[in-house]
Amino acid sequence: MLLRVTMCLLGLSALLAGCIAVPVAVPEEKPFEEAAEASFQIGASTRADVKEVFGEPELRNANWWLFHDTRNGWQWSGCAAMPGACGTTDRGRTEYFLRVAFDAGGTLSHYEIFQEDRLCKEHKVCFKNGLLMRAALTGDGDPEAIAPADHCMVTVYSDTDRDSMAGVVEVNGRRVGTLVGTRGFLSHPVSAGRHLWIVFPSGKMMQGVTASLELQCDGKQSHYLRYSSGILSPMLEKADEATGNTEIAARWPALPDIDPDVPIETNWLDQDRVFVVREDDTLKVFELTRPGKVRRFGVSMSGEPCGLRAAIEDYGLTPVGMMQRLEFTDSRTLNSSIDVVAVCNGNNACEFASVFDGLRCMANPVEYVELRTLPKLLVLEPAGDNYTELYFGKARPLMKQADCSGTNCRISVARLREIQKYRLGAE
Repeated sequence: MLLRVTMCLLGLSALLAGCIAVPVAVPEEKPFEEAAEASFQIGASTRADVKEVFGEPELRNANWWLFHDTRNGWQWSGCAAMPGACGTTDRGRTEYFLRVAFDAGGTLSHYEIFQEDRLCKEHKVCFKNGLLMRAALTGDGDPEAIAPADHCMVTVYSDTDRDSMAGVVEVNGRRVGTLVGTRGFLSHPVSAGRHLWIVFPSGKMMQGVTASLELQCDGKQSHYLRYSSGILSPMLEKADEATGNTEIAARWPALPDIDPDVPIETNWLDQDRVFVVREDDTLKVFELTRPGKVRRFGVSMSGEPCGLRAAIEDYGLTPVGMMQRLEFTDSRTLNSSIDVVAVCNGNNACEFASVFDGLRCMANPVEYVELRTLPKLLVLEPAGDNYTELYFGKARPLMKQADCSGTNCRISVARLREIQKYRLGAE
């Protein structure tokens, strides 16, 4: 039945008796053409004229600008000759591009409108799922891909042209480029040491749809990583040098977003179960499975929360989510959510061991701890070079001793110290 309906909706009713398909939406008009013909004059229009009509370009080069727009296509509705066998197709979408070229004086010399495939094939600029990938060439056409001394050159490439697989490439938590189809490849140097590669389809990282691989660089090596479709999620796997060279032979080198070798703080914790990286105020934490696959991750937009190292290494917790304040989970307790709070001790000492070796993290002095809706609470305070657990357990029992106003409750740090003292005495 489903096959018959699908055939109908593809407009093949003539091949199947009793099958009717009709268009419910026709393609929208192509973008750019009418406005360009009415506004542009070759040899006279300027960059300012173009910007006034179409705004900021999607991509700009020294001699050309690129604009992008999307138009909806046909939509069909149909029924097969059986009860309930009706449906409507998704409306197709076509990507259109306007490439505007300028002469040395900034005057319009040429413009053309084309679809996605011509953009990629003729101009070496590929676009899928909102991601752009373009060739990185020097003035004489040679690729800029030379690794500094004692570095490894890593080449990442995709073996699928599926739009849904267009992926962002991150090295150690930093975006370095994109993989869009099978026409290009991305090469970048990394310093000696251990590194984590993650590739994820556009917009899918928060859903856990990622491909990842841990790689050890021992200096002056070449590595090849192939990104491909898996049964349940994308895959990233190593290819040997001969295979890698063969598979990229007919491709062009893509322009990276940034230099992945700019120093950032990284560390591996809890016997390599967790990888942490910090750049400016953004901290990323990845829980890995063997061999170096990402299982969970968390992102803090406000730097490192104190007590993070203890939570990871001593309690086996994993940060999750992307927010100002990280939440934690513990797979050993059916993934229950845990709120981790670090406070200054009674002597106003606030330093905790950082997740980065040799550094310290400063907790904020507070009188109260908020009791959120998470099932469990872990409160820590400094104790010399170590820490003391003020409270670890279900948060709800504390609400009987807390100050509550409506749905918001808080308990004083002093009260938590009393509870901890009582617990220790009872033991």
